[in-house]
Parts: sequence; structure tokens; C-alpha cells
Amino acid sequence: MVPKGNAAVELVSGPYSGIAIELGLKTSPMYKLSFAMGDANDNCVGEFVVGVQAGLIVQNFTLQSNGTGHAQNFSMSFNPDPDQETRIEFMSHRQSQTRDLSFCGPVIDNVVLIASDGSISGEARYVFMSMVCLIVVVLNILG
Repeated sequence: MVPKGNAAVELVSGPYSGIAIELGLKTSPMYKLSFAMGDANDNCVGEFVVGVQAGLIVQNFTLQSNGTGHAQNFSMSFNPDPDQETRIEFMSHRQSQTRDLSFCGPVIDNVVLIASDGSISGEARYVFMSMVCLIVVVLNILG
């Protein structure tokens, strides 16, 4: 189950699984990072806790999963670090399993990064697609 569109990332491998990207963002505007977090409609029941880092800001987001494909939208604002690339990271802080003991976890989808002036950075447009491509490459290497 994908909350929106055709692709999403499920953070599956237990606590401290995650995905990250570093972007060169302009330092003048503040940025808003928004995303959807949900479950994959796979009977994954429990409390999902995802830590999100955007620049120097780290914030935890919590969702109670009932395993039926529920999703909720979240957002956070941050200023990019002027001296280095800005890290965007999603990290699962809990290990979750379905009733048949298969590993499962929160699904991250619809990641959007917008400057406070309403513009979308050229690099920011590709944040989620870059994350999906990275996951596919890692899974191919491990598989």
C-alpha cells in the first residue's frame, strides 16, 4: 500500500533503519519538509516512531499503526546550514513485526521540500526519487 502515487519507502529492518540524502540548499529562505507516514496495509500493528533530521533540526514523529493502510501527513521547518550540505534523514526507532512475525515498519511517502518563499529548489524536487533509487540499489546489492 502506497499512501500517494506509485512508490514509497518502508523502513523495515528493525530499529535504526533509515534513509538519507545530502543537498546543497540556499541559506536565505527557511525550508519546510513535509511527508506522509503510514503502514503498508500488511497487518503491521504498533507504534511507529520515525526520527527526521533536516539540517541541524531533529524531530521525532509518532504514528499508531493498525496495519490497515492508514497514513498521516507531517511537516517540519528548518534553516539549512550555510557551511555544508543539508542532510535530510528518516530513521525508524522501533522494531515492528506483523502477526506472523515478518519484519515491517513505517512507510515514508510524498516527501516534499519547499522554501518558505514558495520556490522549490532544483535539488529538492528529486529528494524522494533519489531516496527510492538509493533503496533499490541497496536492495539489489544485498539481494
